[in-house]
Amino acid sequence: MKYTREAKGLQLLPRCQEMLTAPWPCRTRGTWRRQRASGSPLLLAILLMALLLGGCSANGAGWQASGPQNAHIISLAVTPNEPTKIYAGTASSGVYYSDTAGQSWIGPGKGIPAGTAVSALLPDPGQIGTVYAATSAGVFVSTDSGRTWARASRGLPAGDGTDALVFGLDNRLFVGTEAHGIYVSQDAGKTWVASNSGLPANADVYTLMVDPSNAVLWAGLVGHGVYQSIDDGATWTPVTNGLPASMDVFALLAAPRLTNVLVAGTSLGAFVSTNDGQSWTASNNGLDHTRVLALAGDPLHPGRFYAGTDNGVYETVDSGAHWGKLAYGLPGNEHVAAVVTGDQNYSQVLAAAGQVYRFPGGSSPSGHILTFVIAGILFLALLLLWQRQSKFVKQMSLPTPPPHPSENPLLGQRSARVPPQQSTENPLLQRKTGPPSPDNRSQD
Repeated sequence: MKYTREAKGLQLLPRCQEMLTAPWPCRTRGTWRRQRASGSPLLLAILLMALLLGGCSANGAGWQASGPQNAHIISLAVTPNEPTKIYAGTASSGVYYSDTAGQSWIGPGKGIPAGTAVSALLPDPGQIGTVYAATSAGVFVSTDSGRTWARASRGLPAGDGTDALVFGLDNRLFVGTEAHGIYVSQDAGKTWVASNSGLPANADVYTLMVDPSNAVLWAGLVGHGVYQSIDDGATWTPVTNGLPASMDVFALLAAPRLTNVLVAGTSLGAFVSTNDGQSWTASNNGLDHTRVLALAGDPLHPGRFYAGTDNGVYETVDSGAHWGKLAYGLPGNEHVAAVVTGDQNYSQVLAAAGQVYRFPGGSSPSGHILTFVIAGILFLALLLLWQRQSKFVKQMSLPTPPPHPSENPLLGQRSARVPPQQSTENPLLQRKTGPPSPDNRSQD
């Protein structure tokens, strides 16, 4: 408070005169500091709650492990037109099934020998509950959603593993083997015959794909790039223009809702063709020089693909021109062997990285419960702090007029309510320069 000394005593500046006549008393700087300090715990609590809830939301929006427990998942498949029904194949313990988009699992089913690796799974779109499995011990089939399995390998080379499955025209079933090329079955896997015309000798076929827009079959080979069949597997032709020689091809994708756009996941990253495989161009902007082991398309958003790699899952929204890592939370010591889209409206991405991980992971009940518990604790703490601050502010808000000598005409106006106190020293000067009152010391 500013003041001047004159011969007739203390003369107040106009600003303090107004404050003295106002309902709220003129306060010292220490009083204002105490009031501001009283709001600090409240502000800190609000900030802390926002940060913690934001952290919960961020964690919920990342990858979330969903099991199955004690199983190493290497393959995934979503039932056509039923995206909540998902199959998961393991490295040695059979196949699991989920009808909750991976939130819970049933299995493993019986019939696949222990120690058998399940490399690929293919649900039959025309037979509810029927699913095929390509394994290190041949082909198996289940007609009860993976609960029981029967061998379906008659005609396949003995001792050869299988890695890929796909349906062609007229429900013909194709399988890719590790050392004998491609075989086809016209009786739901009961018998198989070779379909290798045009393929290299002893071809290791890692992946198979059919383009639904034109029924063209595609095969990705280890060490030999990409092959194509336009006659439902009768003959195969290499389509490797732009692909490096001796390249391993692990995954193929016909971009949903885009014409003539193909993506190949290889040992040298991703390659894209915009002319139905006539030429290929490297598309590794943002992929960090990693192998692309699995591919999945978003059926609702043209140009959006997902790539499972040695270093997590990557996403593109511009048909492979640029890639970015899709969240974090996957184990760093596991490559992503499979990636699919599922759940209601294909709103989730599922990745096989040891066990199954879901993105976004915040829709699980456990994630919501944890968020609500933390929010409840913080709300109670905030309520207590608010009550404490309200009590403090109420005490500070009570006007306590200073003692006023009768000779001061400004303070004499208040003498009708508060009897004046006799003092030989100006009370306003004493309030400015003297020690703080006991009430003020108690609030610091």
